[in-house]
Amino acid sequence: MKLQGRVAVVTGAGSGIGEAVALLFAREGAKIAAVDIDPEKGKRTAMRIRSTGGEVVVIPADVSKIQDVDAAVNQAKENFGPIHILINNAGIAHPPASILELSEEVWNRVFSVNLTGQFLFLQKVGREMVQDRIPGSVVNVTSGVLTKVNRNRSAYCTSKAAVATLTKTAAVDLAPYGIRVNAVAPGMVVTPMTGRYQTLQTEDAEYMRSWSSVTPMGRWGYPEEIAAAALFLASDEASYITGSVLCVDGGFTVT
Repeated sequence: MKLQGRVAVVTGAGSGIGEAVALLFAREGAKIAAVDIDPEKGKRTAMRIRSTGGEVVVIPADVSKIQDVDAAVNQAKENFGPIHILINNAGIAHPPASILELSEEVWNRVFSVNLTGQFLFLQKVGREMVQDRIPGSVVNVTSGVLTKVNRNRSAYCTSKAAVATLTKTAAVDLAPYGIRVNAVAPGMVVTPMTGRYQTLQTEDAEYMRSWSSVTPMGRWGYPEEIAAAALFLASDEASYITGSVLCVDGGFTVT
């Protein structure tokens, strides 16, 4: 087991990529703090983990609120002890809107979750790792849109691109403490966030479905494939890797 005896905090653990990460890391021996804004989704993930003998605690939290972040990290430590791994996965999208139509309210909400939420968790967990002298690993979830944008999604694309830069700056700041910070950049992945594009009969949905035709591997990815990449970065196999963004996108961003 690659993560035996380690404690992993996974945000957005109730569905999609976060759920896949929590399940895989638990199978690899980690104790999981499953953080999600929806406690019912978190409980479903926890049931799956416990059904295979894993250890997990469900922690409801809004990642954009510093008091929730502080409480979540404190609860994780109270249950399992020092934290070794943070998977910064929680994120939201927004309805299609051009830069001419996008509201400030939507812009601010997307940034508060996708960027500020990752910063708050990274800072809080980073401080705990330094205090506990844990040479930990942080994996942020960004997106392939940091290099190849979607139309009508300015807030989402910009927030995810900023996460890549946050990853690199944090990697430099935390390297003296033995803490590694990396990111995975998924392409189009079949998750609850993207699932609606599979059936909607709209111009926007058709545009999103067309991505598989311009992806060299000819398909969308699956959450388990992103989780496997996150496992590599979080494990000792990546002990000399920090500040990197690993694209897991079927080759989409190289075309």
